[in-house]
Amino acid sequence: MAAFGDQENKARALLEEGEKVLNKKSLFGSLLGSNTQKYEDAAEKFAKAANCFKVARKLKEAGDTYMRVASMHEKCASAHEAASAFMEAGKCYKESYPAESIGAMRSAITHYTEMGRFSQAAKLLKDVGEVYEADANYPDARDCFQMAADYFNGENSTQSANACLIKVATISSKFISPPDYMGAAKIFEDLGRSCTSTRLLQMNAKGYFQQAVLCLMAANDSVAARLKLDEFKSVDFTFGASRECKFAEDLCAAMETYDGDAFATASYEYDQVTALDPWKTTTLVTIKRLIEGGGGAGSAGDVDLT
Repeated sequence: MAAFGDQENKARALLEEGEKVLNKKSLFGSLLGSNTQKYEDAAEKFAKAANCFKVARKLKEAGDTYMRVASMHEKCASAHEAASAFMEAGKCYKESYPAESIGAMRSAITHYTEMGRFSQAAKLLKDVGEVYEADANYPDARDCFQMAADYFNGENSTQSANACLIKVATISSKFISPPDYMGAAKIFEDLGRSCTSTRLLQMNAKGYFQQAVLCLMAANDSVAARLKLDEFKSVDFTFGASRECKFAEDLCAAMETYDGDAFATASYEYDQVTALDPWKTTTLVTIKRLIEGGGGAGSAGDVDLT
């Protein structure tokens, strides 16, 4: 603990040194109309102070100080250094100060996009999306994940883009009111088709195709769900014999005949081998409500799947 206290004291001393540098009058700088050196020297002091605050686990103070660093670099027109400082501030704020974290990271994103550093901007957009998601701000989280996916795709980072698209589809179908099942179905379908063209990812296609069909059923469109099942079998020749496909077919048949018992049996049998994750559980609840004539999505606690 004493070591942490020493680091905090060192940080505050460095802050004072930085302030003295800023307040120092320079005849040479005044004559030339430039204070660049002064801002660079202050930024160096503030950066060291921010690092000491981090070591002392004073993350709010560290974040505030990194914001000072970024401001100094902006005054020097050092965009890359400013972006890096904003990014560090965002990391410090992320755990306990979501609004400040988002503001800092968005400032970094602006700099990175202006510099054409789209991969770095995409990573930060994903981070911002995670902050929004943790704060239950799902519309803004979805927008950030979608933009991150677009940037990643533009940089040919397909795997990173797909991870963000999964977030978009999951949020759209589970956390947005009303759910955008059709939009989510399209994303899951595209992900599945993408997997079929890559040997290492082919096994993942079945799961995405199943999710696409479940979304269509949750949107109360069993006709589209049935058509997509047949289409996916022709896209992936192994899909038709898979458990994922059989489960989707059983659910589709139950929905077409409004057979709640058949739906419950199919769900139970599938769950015995492959545990239903929260997304599937919520989506299946929606489908069962439609089968039973309830009409609303509800929550997983409203309907017993068995």
